[in-house]
Amino acid sequence: MAAYNSNATRPHAICLPFNPGQEFNALKKKYGPQDRYLFRLSNKHSRPSTNTTWVKSRDAQRLKPNCDRDIFAKDPRSDAAEALRRHLLNEVGPQEEDDNFVSWSSSLLTILQHACWTSRLAGCNAADTFICVVDTTRLPARAFISEMFLISAFSQHDASAGRPSASMRSLPSLQSLRQKKHPEYDGSYNYGIYLSQGALRVEGHCSIVPLAGILDAGLYTLRQELSIPTPKGEDLNESVIKLREKFYDASPCYAAEAFEIESALRIGDKYGPSWKLPIALAFLALKPRPDWDDGIIEAFRQFHGKSRLPGSLKRAVANGMKQKAKYRFSSPLQLRRWCRQIPYRK
Repeated sequence: MAAYNSNATRPHAICLPFNPGQEFNALKKKYGPQDRYLFRLSNKHSRPSTNTTWVKSRDAQRLKPNCDRDIFAKDPRSDAAEALRRHLLNEVGPQEEDDNFVSWSSSLLTILQHACWTSRLAGCNAADTFICVVDTTRLPARAFISEMFLISAFSQHDASAGRPSASMRSLPSLQSLRQKKHPEYDGSYNYGIYLSQGALRVEGHCSIVPLAGILDAGLYTLRQELSIPTPKGEDLNESVIKLREKFYDASPCYAAEAFEIESALRIGDKYGPSWKLPIALAFLALKPRPDWDDGIIEAFRQFHGKSRLPGSLKRAVANGMKQKAKYRFSSPLQLRRWCRQIPYRK
C-alpha cells in the first residue's frame, strides 16, 4: 500500500498514516478499534489549523521536513519519544519548535468542558471557539491512533524519565496518570485522546460549528453544570472527572425530557443533515439515559434511512425493536454497539 503524503500541494494527498510495525501487535490488540466519531476543539489561538478541508499540524502548516515522516519511522526512538512527550504535555513553545501532531478526543464531554472554559478567557469568546467532529470510518486506516498506544510504545525510550526534575513530566508518569483512578471520584484520568500527524484531508467527512451556535441551541439544558465556571485553582481535567460521576453512581438514569430532545436536535441541525442523528445522540448521552427511552425512539424515527449510522441502528429505530442493553453507560440507542462511541465515558 502506497504511503499517503502530508504535502497538501499534491492532489492525491490524504493523510500521513501511523505505521507501527509487527513489534507493536500486542498493543494493537490491547487498544483495539478506534472510536468512530472524534472531536476537536479549536480557536483563533490554536497552532494546528482546523477547517472543513484540512486539519494540519504545526509542521505541516510550515511544510517542515518533519511533516511527512511517521513517528514510527523516526530514528533514534528517543527523538520520537521526546516529540510525543512535548506535544502531550503541552511543552511546545510559541516559536519554531517542531510539532507534527494534532490532538482529538472521543470524549464530547471533555471537549465541551474545555470549550466552555476557553470561551471565558480574555481575548476569546464562544463565536471564535469551534468544535469539529470527524467520521473516522470515512478516512484512511491509521489516520488516527490513541494516545495510550503511543505512550505505551515510546515510554521506554523517553530519556527525560530518568531526570528527577522531570519525573512528573515524562511519558511513564503520564501513562501512570492515565491509568489512575481518581482518589475521590469513580472516574479515571483517561480522556479518550487520539492523535493525527501531518496534514489530514477531512473534506466531506467532518463538520465544524462554533460554540456560540451550540450554546444558542440549548447546550446548558443538557448539562447545566457546563455553564458554571471552573472554580479558581481547580484543574480543568479534574472538573471533567466530576462531571462524569453521574455515570458511575447508583442514581437512576434520566429519561430525556421533550425540551432536551429538542435541544439535541437543534444542535444536530447546526452540524448539517447527515450529521444530525449521531450528533443529537452524542449530546443526549451527556447524561446517563435509560436503556430504552420511548421519547427518544419516537423522536428519532424520522431518521430512518437518512443517517450515517449503520443499517442495524436504522432498522432498530424504524421497527421499534427493543434491544437488551449491554452496557449500563450506553446511550439510548446502543450508540456504543453500532458506533463504538461513548462520548462521556472516556
